[in-house]
Amino acid sequence: MDTNQEAYQQGLARFQQGDLEGALAAFVQVKKTNKKEQALAMSYIGRIQTLRGEYDEAEKTLRRSLSMQAQIDPQSLYFLGEAYFYQRKWSEAEKYLRETIVREPKYTDAYIRLGMVLREQKRLDEAVRAFELAIVNDQKAVVARYQLAQICVDREDYKRALSQLHFVKDLAANYAPAFVLQGDIYQRLGDHRQAIVEYCKVVDMAKGDAGLYWRLGRSFMAIKDRMQAVRAFEQAIRLDKAMWPAYFYAAQLRDEFQHYEKAMVHYRALLAVEEYRAIAKEAIDRLLKHISNFDLTAEPEQIEESVKFEPPPVTTKVTATHTLEAVQRQLTSQIGGNRTAPLKAPSAIDKDHKWIDEDEEAEDAPVTYAGAAAAKYAGVDVVDHVYAALRSGSFGEVVNVLKNSSVDEITGSIRSHLDPLLKNVNVPKAIRRAINKARKKE
Repeated sequence: MDTNQEAYQQGLARFQQGDLEGALAAFVQVKKTNKKEQALAMSYIGRIQTLRGEYDEAEKTLRRSLSMQAQIDPQSLYFLGEAYFYQRKWSEAEKYLRETIVREPKYTDAYIRLGMVLREQKRLDEAVRAFELAIVNDQKAVVARYQLAQICVDREDYKRALSQLHFVKDLAANYAPAFVLQGDIYQRLGDHRQAIVEYCKVVDMAKGDAGLYWRLGRSFMAIKDRMQAVRAFEQAIRLDKAMWPAYFYAAQLRDEFQHYEKAMVHYRALLAVEEYRAIAKEAIDRLLKHISNFDLTAEPEQIEESVKFEPPPVTTKVTATHTLEAVQRQLTSQIGGNRTAPLKAPSAIDKDHKWIDEDEEAEDAPVTYAGAAAAKYAGVDVVDHVYAALRSGSFGEVVNVLKNSSVDEITGSIRSHLDPLLKNVNVPKAIRRAINKARKKE
């Protein structure tokens, strides 16, 4: 291995390890003696500049890299599209990401980034298509599934969003955004107890930000757990000194608990905001009667960083099992069925399900399916979900549904749809014999 190759490989290894400075130091050592390797090294330098927020420099470096390439490298195109994405130059980003896909149709990240560009432009149907193609390329594309779930939430298609989040959490058990989004869904549906359960999982991962604690506080307020609510609001304040609604609720709650000095601290902060100034001033005047020796010049007490929250027993909206399948059943009753892909559930076909009369001797008797229809199929309704996906043009989701459904689920769903159609229909002898033979083989 020559010096150029060694420097390039070292830079690549350092980049993959997340050591951007080490990677940059290695890539700049790739000399002009190998123009191809220098161009590829330069593309990585551009990517590092993008990750450091040096977007103008990144654009120049990546364009220079492309100009040096006799045969265009799709990854360099992707890096340039990504640089434009971070600059919010949507048309330029879309152009280079689409060109990446043309040159390399299996470039999953390019589909994901393109979907994000399209979503930013409110071209949601196109964005959904891009994310679905990413999933077709790679069933484990966590970010694509998460982004798709976000669009579903925006469209209030909570059932499909939960379906995608189910896959995300299976693939990446510690992917905090999935738990946050799932909590947001429950919060929107008014199931604040279940929302708190999801948000607390993120807190336990130590990945909570100000927005997460704000949501948590709102849900604790909704179930009238005011003490945990105020602690959540104060954590939001600790992480974002300008989250004024959190100051307001924290002040109100501390006031209610007669924690006057802590309430005073929050009211004093609100004096800086015109929207809350009058309320805060009135409250401060009132509180000074209770704490006349309060030092208005003192620095506020620091909010404790490490705070644990106790999720409540989950007894609302969904039954106590709280499996995702139970959630899906509950949501179906609220927002209607047949709208999206199913959750990945184990086969639940009734073992005693009878599709035909077992009496093969009575060949002249008409086969009736009333009895079969009474034997309820309890599995995933694959037919409905495939039909809904086709109707909405989500062809990638059709592939997703079929890949993640068992043979029993597919056949059970088909048979459950055939039952009403075949009720009281005379089935020819040859077909009945074939059905009987197939059933015996099962």
